[in-house]
Amino acid sequence: MEMNGLDEARAVLSHITVLRHHCDLDLLMFFSRHPQVFISREQIARLLGHQLDDTNRSLDGLLAAGVLKRTEGQASPAQMFVLSAAAHEGPIAAVVALASSREGRAALRRVLDHDHEPPDALEHEER
Repeated sequence: MEMNGLDEARAVLSHITVLRHHCDLDLLMFFSRHPQVFISREQIARLLGHQLDDTNRSLDGLLAAGVLKRTEGQASPAQMFVLSAAAHEGPIAAVVALASSREGRAALRRVLDHDHEPPDALEHEER
């Protein structure tokens, strides 16, 4: 049986506890395009259009999960962020592949939007 976009997004996200908000997904996609970058948290927030608090929460989650690694700059608030090798395989790679298309990103966002709602909320929206 062929899965629709929402079913595929649900399936992929069900294996990843670190992705719960739009900011998490946006950061993952940013770092998949820029796997090694020297940048401040403030710059990332501005580039992606998220609040600094949301960006910090998402960055800390990705760092804690081992998806990202970082080094602190000595005289600068900027840090070197590096996408870990683990992000290129398994469930994280599946999310990146799905989010590489407009439809895939939209499906992932819809599932993330409904993550904290009753399980049938998304099914009602699909009708």
